[in-house]
Amino acid sequence: MSVESMAFVKQVAGLSPTLKVLLESHVKDNFGEVLPHVFLGDVTRHVIALVGAPASEVSLAVRREVKTILDTMEHGYATGSPEVRELIAASFLENLPAKEEPGSEIRGMVGPSLGSQLMNMT
Repeated sequence: MSVESMAFVKQVAGLSPTLKVLLESHVKDNFGEVLPHVFLGDVTRHVIALVGAPASEVSLAVRREVKTILDTMEHGYATGSPEVRELIAASFLENLPAKEEPGSEIRGMVGPSLGSQLMNMT
């Protein structure tokens, strides 16, 4: 794992207490190692769950968390090293629900760099 990928994983994990716990659990489950692609897949599932939560459960804090994560992914993709860009594309974007699947509205919530990459992937 590169220094850039590890720094990005730590940055993402620092975005919320839930993501911090998610990384701690990930490290425990992987014998003390961070597997960036696997962790970003976990982050993707977390964001999808937040977006798919019933409206009555979606608080301002949840909306902020989703926005913060998506903004971080956008910035990482737009300005990151080729390895970080590949990490985000392969482990975040590729794990987003297809257009007809539940939670697919997240595709319309990503920034322009991620949106462009999504278009290239379909």
